[in-house]
Amino acid sequence: MKDDFWYFFIIISSILLLIALFVFLLYKTDFIIDKLKLTKSFDDDHIIIGNLNIDSLYKFSIILIGGFMIISSFPNLLMDLINEFKLRISNSPFSNYESNYFWTGIKFLNLLIGYVLITNCKSIAKFLNKN
Repeated sequence: MKDDFWYFFIIISSILLLIALFVFLLYKTDFIIDKLKLTKSFDDDHIIIGNLNIDSLYKFSIILIGGFMIISSFPNLLMDLINEFKLRISNSPFSNYESNYFWTGIKFLNLLIGYVLITNCKSIAKFLNKN
């Protein structure tokens, strides 16, 4: 009963802290900009992007999507592989761990697709720009 109260307290306090941080970042932006001195050496309000064409925009978005795929799947895949390795070499099986090779394969495919997207972003951008 006492542990349930602490779990509930931690969950509620985490949610309240997240909401407070969101409100602070949303409504106190001028305070943050002043304290971090983010306006230093900015004379104009205009942002000059430079040579931004549709091909470079495609490349950027493909690299971003591939990076997100790698970042989201790599830790889970690594944890699955470590747990599987521990399961194979241990004498006693884990009580709460079941091997699920389907999801491990999906995570590996996400990692592979993200790598292919990043390494072939130029050719994919040319293909998308052609259509």
